[in-house]
Amino acid sequence: MRLLMPFLFVLAVTCFACGSSIIDLDAVPEIRVGEDICDECGMIISEEVYSSAYRLTDGEQKVFDDIGDMAVHYRLHDDDVAAFWVHDFNSVEWIRAEDAFFVASNDLVTPMGHGIAAFTDHASAQVLASDIGGAIHTLDVLLAQSIGQLPRQEHENDAANESEAIAATHS
Repeated sequence: MRLLMPFLFVLAVTCFACGSSIIDLDAVPEIRVGEDICDECGMIISEEVYSSAYRLTDGEQKVFDDIGDMAVHYRLHDDDVAAFWVHDFNSVEWIRAEDAFFVASNDLVTPMGHGIAAFTDHASAQVLASDIGGAIHTLDVLLAQSIGQLPRQEHENDAANESEAIAATHS
């Protein structure tokens, strides 16, 4: 029995140490607006209301300056995501994206031009969608769309870069 006691003590300490480092996959993300960099486009996250994030099953957090960038990044990398997070357009509170309603419109100006806003409830989403002629989607539908189907405002530099890319392929 005396030989078993040290073994049980070491086992208990090891279990306690491991248990204290368990990652909460449902924890609300932490984004420092004006400091953190978008994992998709590399820009500084500047507008809290459009920022989004997801947590991978290994606990790593990915942050984005635009909901559309989150969708693009997920589609390109097919990450093993435990939870998606967005901000409610009206309250700016974090909400689980799986429970949100998304308004997508080319007339909604967002940091990277994807034109997507999130809402806690369908009625609020409907108000904005009616005002700007947008469509309402769930996260599943948003993530299932091809990248080209996502709304996108054209930035001046985007148009120039696209023209250069087209010209280069025809040379």
